[in-house]
Amino acid sequence: MDLASRQLIDESVRDEIAEEVHTAVAAGRHDFERVVRGVIETWADEVEDRELLDEAVRGVVAEEFAGHLAAQAGWPAVTDNDRLSLAMGELAMAGIVAREHYTCCMSCGIAEMGREISGLSGVRGYVFYHGQDVERAVAGGGVYLAFGPGELGGEGERGPGGGFRGEGERRPGGGIGGEIVEVLRRRGLQVEWCGDDGQRIEVKVNWQRRRFGWLAEHPELGGGGEREPGLMVTFRDQAWASGDEPVVMSAGESRDLLLWLTPRDGNFACFERVAGRVLQFAWEGGTRLWAETPDAAAGCSFGRYVTLDEGLAMIAVLAEEGRIGLGDLGELEAVSWS
Repeated sequence: MDLASRQLIDESVRDEIAEEVHTAVAAGRHDFERVVRGVIETWADEVEDRELLDEAVRGVVAEEFAGHLAAQAGWPAVTDNDRLSLAMGELAMAGIVAREHYTCCMSCGIAEMGREISGLSGVRGYVFYHGQDVERAVAGGGVYLAFGPGELGGEGERGPGGGFRGEGERRPGGGIGGEIVEVLRRRGLQVEWCGDDGQRIEVKVNWQRRRFGWLAEHPELGGGGEREPGLMVTFRDQAWASGDEPVVMSAGESRDLLLWLTPRDGNFACFERVAGRVLQFAWEGGTRLWAETPDAAAGCSFGRYVTLDEGLAMIAVLAEEGRIGLGDLGELEAVSWS
């Protein structure tokens, strides 16, 4: 933001815009232009000069992007956000519908979850945290996981955990809540929960969500220098983004993409190395992750179901060794194209 823009926008408004931008950039969910549009929509009624507002917001967002990318360069290889995503993926494979940054608030999350799981089979429960939780985490707090059984409904008041409970009823820990806590702790996260299924689970996180690929691009990034060699990637995530046109991503960025891919039926990611070596992943039913490599000569694909950890390891093998490592995991199933 130039000096003129700073002087023409009220200082209190400018500070609030900067705070909103910081939260949106740290959340890591939207690209540069979407962050800009979201902030402008929020403040359009407060600043009469739309052109001035646009210029000011773009300047603040560009500065925040640059600062975020500089900071993440010094983050550890595995962050609390990585641990949380790995835990959510593990829970999904155990039949618990798991969602991150899911809707804006608790009420909307419960309503949307009810619609989402109503058409699924084999669902034992659900767990999620919402947009307001993200804001709290970015500000230095933890995230609070709502959870409950696979069937939403029944009598009584809905407790903060997401389930229903009758008057004065305190349901002891164990079940879905206990299972969620066990997985989170095994992944190295600090968890606090009183054992009451009517109370949400607090996860203490140092919020560090990496930006990568198109999520890291911004006007001040510059185009100088050669990009780190990587994989050609296409993907689709019905919850938040898709990339139908192939883009180059480094090994780390490719790993982050698979880690972020929402466990929902039909979401997929395809990674290609030179010489036609292709590795494809797709969530089936939201509970199983299928990995395969196509073989044009044989007219089929060879694949198997993998854990999220195994999938991340396979991406590393493809990026670093230039080979498909699925066979290292065991026997592969041939899926004919005819």
